[in-house]
Amino acid sequence: MAGIIVSGGVYSGSGDVTTQFFKTTGTAWNVALPDGTLELYGESGSWTMINNWPGSSDYWNHNEGTVKVTQPNSTILYAIGVNPSKGHLYNLEIDQGVDGRGVDGVQLSSNQPGSGHLVIKNNLTITSGTTKHSTTAGNNNNLVEVSGHCTVGVSGNMIFGDASFMNSGYNQTSYGNINLGSLQVNDGGNFSASSGSTTISSLSATPGHSGLPSAIEVKSGGTFTHSSGTVVLSSAYDQDLEFDGTGNMYNLTVNKSDNDVIHNSNLTMEGNLDVTLASVHAFRPSAGSKTLTVSGNFEFNEGKFGAITPYTGALSFGSLKVAGGEFNATSDTITITGPANGDYLWRSNAATFHHNSGTVYITTGAYNGTDIYPASTQHFYNLILSGTGTVEMYSSKIANNYTLGTNVVFRPITPTQAFTISGTATMNGFFGKDGYPQTNVTNNNFGTLTINSGGTYYATSGATNITSGDFAHKTGGTFTHNNGKVVMAAASGDVGGSSTGTVFYDLESTSYVDVVKSITVENTMKATGSNSWRFVTNQTVTMGTATSSGRIEVGTASAKGMRFTNLNKTYKFEAANEAHPWVGISSGAGWNNQETGNTIELKGCDMQFDFNTQGSKTEANYEPVTWKVENAKFDAVTINTGDQMIAASGHRVTFGGTVTIPASGMIVSGALVNMEGAGNWSETGYQPYIGRATATLMWNSTGYYSPNGGYLNNGWKDVFWNSDARINQDGPFRNSNLIVGKTFNASNRPIGSTVDAQKLKSIRVATGGLLSSSTNLFRIQNAGTFSTRGGFFASSSAFYGDNDHYIQSDAAVTISSNKATYEGWFKATDNGYLFTHYGSSYGFYSRFDGGNLNFYFKGPNDGVFTDVAGLMDSNWHHIAIAIDNTDYKLYIDGELLQHKTAGAYGNPNAVFRVGGVTNYWDGAIANARIFQDARTNTEIRNNMFAETPTGDNLVLNYVFNEGYGTVINDSANSNDGKIYGVTLGTAEPSWAPAGNWNGNTLSGTSHTGKLYIGTGADPTIFNDSTFELSNRMLVSGSKMASKAHKGTTEYYIATSGTNDYLNYQKLDTTAPIGVHSDLKILATGTKRSYFSFDSNANNEQCNTLVNAGVIRIVSNADFYTQDFDNAQGQWVKPSGYDGQIHDDGSTPNEYEPIDIMDDIDSTIDVAEPID
Repeated sequence: MAGIIVSGGVYSGSGDVTTQFFKTTGTAWNVALPDGTLELYGESGSWTMINNWPGSSDYWNHNEGTVKVTQPNSTILYAIGVNPSKGHLYNLEIDQGVDGRGVDGVQLSSNQPGSGHLVIKNNLTITSGTTKHSTTAGNNNNLVEVSGHCTVGVSGNMIFGDASFMNSGYNQTSYGNINLGSLQVNDGGNFSASSGSTTISSLSATPGHSGLPSAIEVKSGGTFTHSSGTVVLSSAYDQDLEFDGTGNMYNLTVNKSDNDVIHNSNLTMEGNLDVTLASVHAFRPSAGSKTLTVSGNFEFNEGKFGAITPYTGALSFGSLKVAGGEFNATSDTITITGPANGDYLWRSNAATFHHNSGTVYITTGAYNGTDIYPASTQHFYNLILSGTGTVEMYSSKIANNYTLGTNVVFRPITPTQAFTISGTATMNGFFGKDGYPQTNVTNNNFGTLTINSGGTYYATSGATNITSGDFAHKTGGTFTHNNGKVVMAAASGDVGGSSTGTVFYDLESTSYVDVVKSITVENTMKATGSNSWRFVTNQTVTMGTATSSGRIEVGTASAKGMRFTNLNKTYKFEAANEAHPWVGISSGAGWNNQETGNTIELKGCDMQFDFNTQGSKTEANYEPVTWKVENAKFDAVTINTGDQMIAASGHRVTFGGTVTIPASGMIVSGALVNMEGAGNWSETGYQPYIGRATATLMWNSTGYYSPNGGYLNNGWKDVFWNSDARINQDGPFRNSNLIVGKTFNASNRPIGSTVDAQKLKSIRVATGGLLSSSTNLFRIQNAGTFSTRGGFFASSSAFYGDNDHYIQSDAAVTISSNKATYEGWFKATDNGYLFTHYGSSYGFYSRFDGGNLNFYFKGPNDGVFTDVAGLMDSNWHHIAIAIDNTDYKLYIDGELLQHKTAGAYGNPNAVFRVGGVTNYWDGAIANARIFQDARTNTEIRNNMFAETPTGDNLVLNYVFNEGYGTVINDSANSNDGKIYGVTLGTAEPSWAPAGNWNGNTLSGTSHTGKLYIGTGADPTIFNDSTFELSNRMLVSGSKMASKAHKGTTEYYIATSGTNDYLNYQKLDTTAPIGVHSDLKILATGTKRSYFSFDSNANNEQCNTLVNAGVIRIVSNADFYTQDFDNAQGQWVKPSGYDGQIHDDGSTPNEYEPIDIMDDIDSTIDVAEPID
């Protein structure tokens, strides 16, 4: 039949009707469509159905029938006007019999803006062909409303939006929203959603007619095109989503007051997902393995996410906001891809968050300032951050692992925010806020921390606690400690990684922890209580900084503390700057070696505990170990049998307590060994390989020196005795230079061997030095030199000032190349200038002020060195200042005390002074020298006692060999100087008094060495000595006496002459002349010795008296002798000196000894001439 046109009256159809088209015109009509199927196979004009609505919904009745369009070509179905209450159509089926991609298909048209739209009260089925909808731009409201199911068949296309999948030439413009009861796209079907909203409002809780879904089902061969629109789920019933075909939703909004949303397939939104459910209902998968992907923001407002059927598959969101409800994360991975939604990537205020041991993987994108904001009580299990940009996280805890991507900056919200990562924290990007570290009360807790190449951990200033694993710093990674502490709490945890030289501030073990790489600890390395550090491979631990000292502290438990657990390894512990030695503390645990063949090196340390080379381990379970020490300080030291301590050549080692050394337990070759405090040196076994012959011993201890007597040959190169102390062994210091600055108490022990090569090489008694011995025996090599001049070298004296003298070079001493070393020996007794080399633009001075030694550098200013206290202690001290342009080092007694960087030194061209012209020196100076280079620590230590130091560039060397007068000769060059007094420019001598030999015996088999006798009121007195008198070297003020010389009765007196008398009283207590002495007053060429018999000589006597010098006797004194020979000398009797020297004569009787009382009673002496 042709088409049906209704222009008035009533049309009421029934059953199935087939017609070309259906059309209404005019206004006075009433239509009741057939209750069967109305098939439209053609069109009128461009319409297969067109209705001009009369205005009342009662005029149109779909009669619950079906309108079926089979027109194979393009046509329009227009049934839009005022919406009838029962809808326009009940069922609508489009079945064009062809794949409609090549035709325009059936157009569901709405050209009326406002509320007018097509209402299908039951189902819409696109069996074949194409169905589309187009509107004008102004119609942004509803387009089509399908109360039942919308089904797209295998050859059907339903287009509400994007039609780019159609063949070329297809024209489509669509706006507004659609509402479907459910949607099914079968194999081969295509559904294009509106660019507005597609609302799915299911009719029931179970699939509807013919097994159709309750929400959306896209079968495997179907296609869903989202058109950048939004799918809205709003039903009181469970709604299922199943996308097995091609295409995804763009936005999905779930706004339901009851029941669940279940996706039966992997689900993807290319835009956003917004979910609001009743609090007890869930958005969930049908099976946990189903995935969920949201390219944009996922906002979960209420309900339960992932409840009932938990997610076990991967989830991916652009960003996530959980505004409320319960969020159950997948046990797999949630990936956050960005971009951020506003200022967050993850924001959660959910009442409950379950991480389900899953992983959150966040790719930040270049969105600086984006946040990760789980509530403070919500914790990730695993968190991975990647991408670029800066991210902040409000939550403080990650239950398992954390991985930071390469280009991500992850920082706390505030400096007090702390993080807990129970598993592994892996840093590939930047963790922390550069320049704003977390505060020192903020602690981060990581199970394991791994810093990979390119990664940074910008640590808290509080504690970083490693609770269950390793601190792994890989090569190329960055760890910035920010003065914070790393605490290793995991048993057998490692500190290291592939990176060498990780720098910690504080590092603490609260378990037993392995150090597997070389590290630096700038402040404290600690293992307290029963905890320990274990060292397992060759490695170096560097302590402190260039400006501060580090500290290693161990606890109390036996065999804990520091443990060395592998075979044949070398472990090094060294200071970053020798001037700031690291401090070792032990409460009993000690340093414990546990395997054979190990070497442990201690460099630049101060071990402030009684050090045992086997720590606290028992002898039954320790292994021999070698300790190499360099610039190290110890308290007491016990070297166990089989162990060995080696002091590094050219370096200093100090012992402040007793040193106990077993056989072959120590090697000191080339080292400077300093004993101080009150400790003893105790060798319990032979030391044939100790290497003393090239080493120096500085004795600043009040304890005793007790080497093993089994092997004493080849003693120390130099022994400097700078304390009141004693020895406890016969024959020590063989082939040594003995330099005495304080009281050397030999007790009843002879010094040196009976073999000439193993006797003392030289004896030098400095000002303030005293040798005390009950045996008085000091064996010296035949060619050995002896000196009491007061200086440190073979023939040297010492300059002395009592705040009234200074030395000044005759001309300017020039330094070039901004390099210099100033050295010297001093003993300060009060404030005053030490060295001054101070020009108009450059230079420096050093002085004692307020009891402290301080420094001023004119070029770099005075902040180079800090004041040094404790040097005004009546002891001798060595000073060296080494300058290399901007590098300044201060050594005291061979110890690098300060090392600073300052402005360039410059090149002073000025006179050099010992003391100053307005604030004079107060004390003694034994040496002053200048080098035009920065001497190394080895050069300084090896030459402290050398009169002529090795090396080049010696500019000035005052060794004070003169001992008298005002001229000071420069033994290196021609920078001579003079001693000046308080009158500026007036030369005046001032020399330190002699050291005190104290009447000891100087024994040599055939001694031919020189004797350099000091000056002052006290003479140098010898007893039973064997030197050649002709080798005495006297200077102005020198006085000496030798009793029982070479085992005879001869008693020799020698002075430098010229009214410088030696008084009898000075001999009386140390070496009384005695009745059997043959007293000889000597002359040296034309220089006579001067001797005065004072009141102590009254009624004393000797056997003979031979005077070649000048003698006198005080008034009212009588001295007696058997024979008095004055033929070559003078007896002077100035006022006050008219006492008598009595010669017993030769006839008639000689009394042996003289009967003094008889002589007093008789006049025989008066009657008889002097022999």
